[in-house]
Amino acid sequence: MIRRYRLIVYLRNLCLTLLAAYLSIAAVIPNSFSQTSEEDTIPKNKHIRILSIDGGGIRGIIPALILKNLESRLTEGRNLTDCFDIMTGTSTGGIIVLLLNTPDESGKPKYQADHIFKLYLELGNKVFKNSIWQNVKSGAGWWGAKYSEKNLEQLLSKYFGNTQLKDTLSNISIPAYEIERDQTFFFHTHKARKTEEGNYLLKDIARATSAAPGYFKPAQINNILKTSNHVFIDGGISVNNPTLSAAVYTSEIYGIKTPFFIVSLGTGTNYGAKGKYIAREKVVDSGFLGWAKKIIPTMMYAVNAVTDYEMRYTFNYNNPHTDYFRFQPIIETEHGDLDNISEENLNALKLYAERLIKDNEQTLQEIADVLNEDRNISNH
Repeated sequence: MIRRYRLIVYLRNLCLTLLAAYLSIAAVIPNSFSQTSEEDTIPKNKHIRILSIDGGGIRGIIPALILKNLESRLTEGRNLTDCFDIMTGTSTGGIIVLLLNTPDESGKPKYQADHIFKLYLELGNKVFKNSIWQNVKSGAGWWGAKYSEKNLEQLLSKYFGNTQLKDTLSNISIPAYEIERDQTFFFHTHKARKTEEGNYLLKDIARATSAAPGYFKPAQINNILKTSNHVFIDGGISVNNPTLSAAVYTSEIYGIKTPFFIVSLGTGTNYGAKGKYIAREKVVDSGFLGWAKKIIPTMMYAVNAVTDYEMRYTFNYNNPHTDYFRFQPIIETEHGDLDNISEENLNALKLYAERLIKDNEQTLQEIADVLNEDRNISNH
């Protein structure tokens, strides 16, 4: 299974690298792919605005707090869903995006960003806790899913009710990995609005994108028409950082010449930390058992970093009409677990977010200034 995951990630990264190269060429060759010269300035209100949030389990607290801070900078009465054309998220990031896009009875956001942090504390405390029987039955996750999916499903039902994908407040894109077809599947709002075959319940999408192997059982879900049966695991297996996938999705809708304004939120990386997540001496002779608890976080860190590199190279360096902002704190190894809900760990995650916000005050305000401008783009 580990070899299979490695192959999947390798092929995915190869495809994204080729796409990045294509977009890079399109950005630097004038009058070939684009009619706009580098000297031209495209107003920010004509940029397609994208919000992307990584997966990371309970570490979703970090982007939740950044969004809370960003929301506090918006003009009164303005919501994040008013500001972004495309929102994407994987796993925990997918749940955040789905919460932000859930409408209330009046068609306004049911959950503001400042509510989501509190919801995450509830989610973590109820989902990442086990009965003695569940621990025995699963061998603490060694031979069965570590956590029962029942608490997770109950909370998702509570948060989302029967809200459908076609009803989301902005255009969203949520990945999950379909194991029986060996492919990444994307839940897209614009597809759900075109046909009921592409329409799903938000609670089912949330369950699918967050079904982390080893932590929860795979999610078996169906569309609204009950005509398609899928078995999903966590979207982070292939697209833990969905930023580049969102850029591709945006190009499909608005065209390859589209100027982007992209805000990408991470849930923390061990790259650059004092303590390394994997030490050579601890894994040099390891087999499947030794790698079991390390491989998923390692894949997430790796995929996140590669995607960030591709985004920076393709857009910030080679596309003068795109702004790309990435917020990713360096976290120490002891705070990297997806399910550590101890008070000490939660406080540490809050501190990482607060430091990131403090270090990026000016950038956050610049982003908010753009988001407060009314958009002037074609409706799709």
